[in-house]
Amino acid sequence: MAIHYFRVKRFPDRKNLMFGLILAFSILTIGTNLLCHYTIDTASRTINILLFQAVFSLQLILAVLLFFYALTICGLFNRKHAWLTVITTVLSLASLVMITTNIVNGWLFFFDKDMNFYRGFMYELYFIPFEIILIGSFAVPFIALHDGNTTDNLVIPAYSIIVAICITIQYFVPSLILSGLGVMIGNTLIYLNIQNSGKGTDPLTSVYSREAFTKYIDELIMEKKSYPLIYADIVGTSTINKTFGETNGNMMISQVAAMLCGLSGKNLIFRYTGDSFIILVRDTQHLNQFKDRLLGKLRSRFETGTMSIQLQMRMFCIMDTTKETSSESLTRTIEMAEKALRNAQPNTIPVINQEMADESQRTTEIKKALQRAIDNNSIEIFLQPVIDNKTGKVAAAEALARISDPLLGLIRPMDFIPIAEETGMISSMTLQVVNRVCMFLKSAPLDCYRDFKWVSINLSISDCLSRAQGEKICNIISSYGINPSKISFEITETMATIEKVLPENLKVLTEKGYTLALDDFGTEYANLDSALRLPFSLAKLDKSVIHIVHNGNRMKILKKMVEVFSDLGLETVAEGVDSQEIVNIATSAGARYLQGFFYSKPLPVNVFINYLISNKEQSKQ
Repeated sequence: MAIHYFRVKRFPDRKNLMFGLILAFSILTIGTNLLCHYTIDTASRTINILLFQAVFSLQLILAVLLFFYALTICGLFNRKHAWLTVITTVLSLASLVMITTNIVNGWLFFFDKDMNFYRGFMYELYFIPFEIILIGSFAVPFIALHDGNTTDNLVIPAYSIIVAICITIQYFVPSLILSGLGVMIGNTLIYLNIQNSGKGTDPLTSVYSREAFTKYIDELIMEKKSYPLIYADIVGTSTINKTFGETNGNMMISQVAAMLCGLSGKNLIFRYTGDSFIILVRDTQHLNQFKDRLLGKLRSRFETGTMSIQLQMRMFCIMDTTKETSSESLTRTIEMAEKALRNAQPNTIPVINQEMADESQRTTEIKKALQRAIDNNSIEIFLQPVIDNKTGKVAAAEALARISDPLLGLIRPMDFIPIAEETGMISSMTLQVVNRVCMFLKSAPLDCYRDFKWVSINLSISDCLSRAQGEKICNIISSYGINPSKISFEITETMATIEKVLPENLKVLTEKGYTLALDDFGTEYANLDSALRLPFSLAKLDKSVIHIVHNGNRMKILKKMVEVFSDLGLETVAEGVDSQEIVNIATSAGARYLQGFFYSKPLPVNVFINYLISNKEQSKQ
């Protein structure tokens, strides 16, 4: 087993390093143990004492390595759990001192003049730290609650039990050399169940897998190490698959992997996605030479199967990853760089600048802040007034989510909304916004402001596609006793074009009397059919539609648009009203309601109430 393990190139992570040491020390322990039974009749007293001391030392070191291996595979070999390593190291060092001084004091064991073996008065004491370490190895997987392969969890405890049983039997019957047998059985269990080389290897290309990349990056970050990495994505694989067939496409990916391996040397090659690779450049002194060799290979035509093509790869290099906090944050940096360089010149290797890396770090921090806000129920709402163009009074308000984080301060919606949608936290955020709106409607003295009609709440695509989410929203509102007519839900034009599923789920809201508003109309397809399929009562014209009106023809189009909505029974809200000129344009077009910074920016709830009071007083004058 050892020969098979060491002759194959292994991934240089801590797990493989630890297992390699376990195998090496197992061979030394078993070999020395067997040698002792031979030399006791042939060698001098001093040599036998030294050999027996070596056996005791090697057994102890093997137990420590097993414990460290258990910490590694369970994700506990880190600074947070450093106390486990410290305690184990102290216990083992104390035992090693006792072992090495035995040749002088004979407290652990000794031989008489006839070379008979006797146990010293501290012989049993040696086994106490040894057993503690074995018990620790047994307990680590359960303490860690490791969520990986169940077999992985059971192998280390099984190893510990087998070795403990064998050593206990050997303690009472020294002539039986069972400790070596226990170690061999334990190593075999680990090798077959945990050290399966296929787990970290991509089956198509035989290079390291993305899972291996993720684990290794986490190790490097924990150890504060950094290597340059090159991201390389094959351009046009979908076209190649369609033209030459998927079999040829897979052959091409495999040969690209082989080409990268041929250039790699000490560097590590990972298959990151279906047609992209990451080269972790461990040979940093020859980074530029590696780039030159790679680009040189790409200048030649690439032939595989029935294809002969000029291979193009879109690449970039990240020089420093020390600012990354986890493999997840590095993944985000890679994704951002890939998007930013999507239209870059193929077969070049630009270096990602620090600004992009900082942006990725900021995104990770915002994600954590968003999770904190949801967990602490601390998402607030700001309200932006909607003005009735006929009366000049505040007729409604749009509720907008705001996050003020104790670490990051006030976070802009344009920063946290996309992350909320991407991570699936948007649904929880919507429920908190609904709750805040209900609290406002319940507590604010709105009876004094009869012109105030509704508060609108934005729904995400996730909210609209989940019938259960609609029911949760209705339950929150009904728990406050809010009249459904006081709340309107805004749905973007893009979402409104989703057929079948959306209308069915939105029935949960419309059947209970809530109104729907078509938001941001004009930003996408200007699809009036979407206004016909769903029971909208409002259409909100995006500011881009109004701001482009500079001549008579475009004004006619805008007026006609408002007329069409009116014929369909929809009133219009002009968004992005930020100047008197835009007010005039929206008014001329016939928009009933106006919303924008010309009247007010989004306001905290208490400030909005004061705005209402001020608006009412001005309307009286």
